[in-house]
Amino acid sequence: MYDMINAFKAACGKELKYEVVGRRAGDVLNLTAQAKRANEELGWKAEKTLEDACVDLWKWTENNPQGYRQQPPQKLLDELKAHRGTTS
Repeated sequence: MYDMINAFKAACGKELKYEVVGRRAGDVLNLTAQAKRANEELGWKAEKTLEDACVDLWKWTENNPQGYRQQPPQKLLDELKAHRGTTS
């Protein structure tokens, strides 16, 4: 139950405030992500972990404080450009 909270705390390097409460009207009863079925039926295998996803999300959030309605920070564009240069 606390896997996501702990993974995101590690990704952002901060303690996170949270509160465990009852279901709200409209909440799904159970929301579970298991890659096993996709692996069995589609031959697909997850390459990233929950922790990887949280790190990626935190990096995106830090680089895009206004969400999708902004230009990417120049620092990020420079990093991407440098990365492309090393993989050619």
